[in-house]
Amino acid sequence: MDHKFCAEYGDILIRPLRRYDIEPLRQWRNKENISRFLRPVGQISKSQQENWFEQYIHNKDVLFFVADYKRFRSVGTVALYSFVNDECEIGKLVIGEDSAKGNGLGESLILMSMCIGILYLKQNKFSLVVNKMNLAARHIYKNIGFVEQEQYFINDTDIEIRMEIERGCIMCNSKTKDINLFEENNKIVRNLGGGGFYHSVNIYFYLSIANLVFCQEVA
Repeated sequence: MDHKFCAEYGDILIRPLRRYDIEPLRQWRNKENISRFLRPVGQISKSQQENWFEQYIHNKDVLFFVADYKRFRSVGTVALYSFVNDECEIGKLVIGEDSAKGNGLGESLILMSMCIGILYLKQNKFSLVVNKMNLAARHIYKNIGFVEQEQYFINDTDIEIRMEIERGCIMCNSKTKDINLFEENNKIVRNLGGGGFYHSVNIYFYLSIANLVFCQEVA
């Protein structure tokens, strides 16, 4: 889906996927150390990636984000998809640049995208699936608060685990109060408990998710 939702946490920015992003994404997805825990699709060609992007921008059931680190390079992706009422799935988490791994980036991307889901899409529950052998990803998800629900075989040898987390658990995470949410190129200030303001350079609207929760609790 072509959207305008963004989030910022420290030196990390997640923003909408654009056409100029798709070649780095293709190269990341074709790396063996990344693709080994993803559904097998083989090596992706440039034309396949172009076709995928054209389908994506017209798909109302997927919000894809690209992660920029320190505002000058893209390092990964995350997505929200399969929306049903106030629940959706989160996934497509990829840290494509080796230099960006090992500093909590994956956890931050998951939290940032879920905060977008809570504020703009009114989501109250998020679920994901992870390969049982992907111990690093499972560790990240458990740290955030995801709870294992079920395990099942996807073929003769591979097992996936389904995990879920609810909105209340997300809001208890200490990082959420420092995650700023905004719409790309939006000059309109929304004031929810003093959480909105103009960005002095990019004229982006920022809104703290912690202020949103406070306003909802006292309303």
